[in-house]
Amino acid sequence: MLELERILKTAKSEITIYRAQELVKNMYAITYTLPKSEQTKRVYLGMGEEQSELCQLVVHEWRERALE
Repeated sequence: MLELERILKTAKSEITIYRAQELVKNMYAITYTLPKSEQTKRVYLGMGEEQSELCQLVVHEWRERALE
């Protein structure tokens, strides 16, 4: 949880660590692989505004780390 808290503070998000815990309880995604290209795709389903913000912050952090 400390890492998530750092991400939220760095982004100056109004989402608290406790609110983030509640938001992720109802976040769903479908991951699939395209048959011809074998490229993997992920689609996030029906997220609200706060859930979208949280998702974007975390995905952005993962992408930055992947590039290091």
